[in-house]
Amino acid sequence: MIRQWNFYLGVFFLAAHVACSVDSDCDKTKCLGPLMHYKALGCKPIYLKTDDCCPYKYDCDHLKNRSDDKCYVNGHEYNIGEALKDEDRSPCDHCTCVLRNNVALFTCAAYSCPYPDAGDNCYVRQNATSCCPDYEAICPKSLEERPTCDVNGKVYLDGEYFEADGLECYCGPNYQGKNIEPFCRKPKQVPCSLDVHYSYDVRNNCPPVYYDGQNPQTSCAINFRCANDRDEIVKHGKNENVSDDKNSEDDEFNVKCIFGNMTLRVGDSLKSATDYSSVCVDCTCEIPPMVTCRQLPEDKCDPTKHEDFNAHRL
Repeated sequence: MIRQWNFYLGVFFLAAHVACSVDSDCDKTKCLGPLMHYKALGCKPIYLKTDDCCPYKYDCDHLKNRSDDKCYVNGHEYNIGEALKDEDRSPCDHCTCVLRNNVALFTCAAYSCPYPDAGDNCYVRQNATSCCPDYEAICPKSLEERPTCDVNGKVYLDGEYFEADGLECYCGPNYQGKNIEPFCRKPKQVPCSLDVHYSYDVRNNCPPVYYDGQNPQTSCAINFRCANDRDEIVKHGKNENVSDDKNSEDDEFNVKCIFGNMTLRVGDSLKSATDYSSVCVDCTCEIPPMVTCRQLPEDKCDPTKHEDFNAHRL
């Protein structure tokens, strides 16, 4: 059985390696796993060979060193009751470190910008340093009167968002090709802002769920799949009889996904529809240590057809 598992593991890694190495240039979008999520968490990619394009697992052990009574963002530590500092907050972030169920996390004030009813041929103006756009609708008599910004040969209209030189920007009047305030600002948080807006899910090791068509390699998720006591592992066909012991000798490369108190080997998946968050969600161990979860398209799974999960809470 050890040989059988090592053979399966080798085939899996070979397939991933070939998919990423057929071109001379490394294309990370062809790699498996929730790569953007790992990047946002600061996890370290681990490669079988130094010249491999795609990692076979990630090291996220630094998350285990976090204290339960501290909040974290950008490598900075926050005490309970401490508000997010300017150096770590985006214009709309008004967040405080609080203690919930004996675990520290950020809670943020709901912020809703009142957008005026611009109407036809009208728009609102926004700059990168403010939270909400100007409240006054701008209604030029013709499209030619609307200011534009030429950014590396691409033209944006006044009020439109663009990215340049790692900055977040909005086109506005008097833009002269220099990506400076008030047109642009440097993001104060890593992509996805997980530690601020999804700190509960990070703390509880809840993997992201990507909707149909979303790219786990380049996209940020807004939904997460947390463990519940009804979860079950669906073993891969070639791996049905392999021990679940974390120290099993056949796990030569130490590749396993951790979900709640369960251990999945590469190829294993989670039973779907064990609670509302897992309806029509496929979660498979692709690139450890987290499972990769995808929302199934509605032509393959009807999200309205499931049991009453509230009955299990009684």
